[in-house]
Amino acid sequence: FVGANKSDAAQLQLNTERDGMAMAYFFGAFGPGARASRDAVRMVEFESECFSGTEKVATRIATFTPTVVQFACHGEAGRLYLASGPVDDEELVCIILTHNEELSQHAPEK
Repeated sequence: FVGANKSDAAQLQLNTERDGMAMAYFFGAFGPGARASRDAVRMVEFESECFSGTEKVATRIATFTPTVVQFACHGEAGRLYLASGPVDDEELVCIILTHNEELSQHAPEK
């Protein structure tokens, strides 16, 4: 998620960063000599969202169900600046925990 940066360049940078993470994952999983293709790299799905506020973060986490969430935005200790304004770490943790609790309630019994 990219927070409060409203420039068009932010979306391009986010896409470049997302593609770099996908390639790093691919080469980490298959070794530096592996031949990368777009299909192979897409074995793990990388999503990105620009100009995110807390509502968009909560919605995307609920609909995409990510394993890893990375925020790329300005902030300070315990607080990030999203498009909707400053959000503290407790609120972000609450968003993620709420999603995890909903998932566990709907998980099939083992």
